[in-house]
Amino acid sequence: MRRLFGPCAAVLGTLAVASSPAHSQLSHQYETLPPVVGPAVVKGGNLLWINNKFITLYNITAPQYDDQCAGSNGTIACGKASADALSKFIGGQPLSCKTQMDQTYICRRPDNQDIAWFMVYFGYAKSTPTGDYRKDMHTAAMGRHGLWGHFLYDWSVAGL
Repeated sequence: MRRLFGPCAAVLGTLAVASSPAHSQLSHQYETLPPVVGPAVVKGGNLLWINNKFITLYNITAPQYDDQCAGSNGTIACGKASADALSKFIGGQPLSCKTQMDQTYICRRPDNQDIAWFMVYFGYAKSTPTGDYRKDMHTAAMGRHGLWGHFLYDWSVAGL
């Protein structure tokens, strides 16, 4: 299903990598289940497929892969832009994902970079209203990073 959103422009910016904050104080730690470890297939801006299991990233929302943004230059694939950003950041590296109480996952690359933090900080996903990445989302919005700068994505369709 394709959804159309408000005006947007089309550019998938070059991604820079920065150090993610330490999230050792994350509330809702739920470590009784073993982590899911392995190579990831990106299915959307906050959805991965690892070892025959769908993995939804903790405390973020992002456009779904087939989401579209309608702009003056036509329709832009903003969901694909989000998924592409995630794919570039993962770079084919295996991930280690720990489950949370709500069955979402905190996933990290081998260099300990937090995948969800990256998506929010660089503007390709949004923190949930009570999420640990709210300050990073504000930084992305103010800096017009990712979707904040290139698209006027209607975040309300994601239920926020």
